[in-house]
Amino acid sequence: MKKTISNYRYYVLIVLAFVCFIGIFAVPDDGLPFISWLWILISSKIAGFGAGCLFYNLVDHWRGRKSIPELTSFIDNF
Repeated sequence: MKKTISNYRYYVLIVLAFVCFIGIFAVPDDGLPFISWLWILISSKIAGFGAGCLFYNLVDHWRGRKSIPELTSFIDNF
Protein backbone atom coordinates (compact mmCIF):
# COMPACT_ATOMS: atom_id res chain seq x y z
CA MET A 1 0.00 0.00 0.00
CA LYS A 2 2.82 2.41 0.83
CA LYS A 3 4.37 1.81 -2.60
CA THR A 4 1.10 2.81 -4.23
CA ILE A 5 0.78 6.01 -2.20
CA SER A 6 4.37 7.08 -2.81
CA ASN A 7 4.25 6.40 -6.57
CA TYR A 8 3.73 9.77 -8.26
CA ARG A 9 2.52 8.11 -11.46
CA TYR A 10 -0.84 7.29 -9.90
CA TYR A 11 -1.38 10.93 -8.98
CA VAL A 12 -0.59 11.98 -12.55
CA LEU A 13 -3.11 9.45 -13.86
CA ILE A 14 -5.78 10.61 -11.39
CA VAL A 15 -5.37 14.25 -12.48
CA LEU A 16 -5.50 13.29 -16.16
CA ALA A 17 -8.60 11.15 -15.63
CA PHE A 18 -10.27 14.04 -13.79
CA VAL A 19 -9.45 16.52 -16.58
CA CYS A 20 -10.68 14.01 -19.15
CA PHE A 21 -13.97 13.47 -17.32
CA ILE A 22 -14.64 17.17 -16.72
CA GLY A 23 -13.61 18.14 -20.26
CA ILE A 24 -15.82 15.59 -21.95
CA PHE A 25 -18.93 16.16 -19.83
CA ALA A 26 -18.69 19.95 -19.40
CA VAL A 27 -21.36 22.12 -20.98
CA PRO A 28 -20.98 25.91 -21.35
CA ASP A 29 -23.38 28.39 -19.78
CA ASP A 30 -26.51 29.03 -21.84
CA GLY A 31 -26.22 32.79 -21.38
CA LEU A 32 -23.16 33.08 -23.62
CA PRO A 33 -23.32 34.29 -27.23
CA PHE A 34 -23.45 31.43 -29.73
CA ILE A 35 -19.88 31.77 -31.03
CA SER A 36 -18.44 31.89 -27.51
CA TRP A 37 -20.64 28.99 -26.45
CA LEU A 38 -19.53 26.91 -29.44
CA TRP A 39 -15.85 27.79 -28.89
CA ILE A 40 -15.96 26.76 -25.22
CA LEU A 41 -17.85 23.58 -26.07
CA ILE A 42 -15.38 22.49 -28.74
CA SER A 43 -12.27 23.46 -26.77
CA SER A 44 -13.46 21.64 -23.66
CA LYS A 45 -14.08 18.46 -25.68
CA ILE A 46 -10.65 18.74 -27.32
CA ALA A 47 -9.02 19.17 -23.90
CA GLY A 48 -10.98 16.20 -22.52
CA PHE A 49 -10.13 13.86 -25.36
CA GLY A 50 -6.52 15.07 -25.37
CA ALA A 51 -6.22 14.26 -21.67
CA GLY A 52 -7.79 10.86 -22.37
CA CYS A 53 -5.25 10.13 -25.11
CA LEU A 54 -2.40 11.21 -22.84
CA PHE A 55 -3.82 9.03 -20.05
CA TYR A 56 -3.94 6.00 -22.34
CA ASN A 57 -0.43 6.57 -23.68
CA LEU A 58 1.04 7.02 -20.20
CA VAL A 59 -0.66 3.88 -18.89
CA ASP A 60 0.60 1.92 -21.89
CA HIS A 61 4.13 3.30 -21.48
CA TRP A 62 4.31 2.74 -17.72
CA ARG A 63 2.82 -0.76 -18.02
CA GLY A 64 5.59 -1.65 -20.46
CA ARG A 65 8.24 -0.38 -18.04
CA LYS A 66 6.49 -2.10 -15.09
CA SER A 67 6.30 1.20 -13.20
CA ILE A 68 2.68 0.77 -12.11
CA PRO A 69 2.45 -2.88 -10.99
CA GLU A 70 -0.71 -2.51 -8.89
CA LEU A 71 -2.71 -1.00 -11.75
CA THR A 72 -1.25 -3.52 -14.19
CA SER A 73 -2.34 -6.46 -12.03
CA PHE A 74 -5.79 -4.90 -11.59
CA ILE A 75 -6.20 -4.46 -15.36
CA ASP A 76 -4.95 -7.99 -16.07
CA ASN A 77 -7.29 -9.56 -13.49
CA PHE A 78 -10.28 -7.53 -14.63
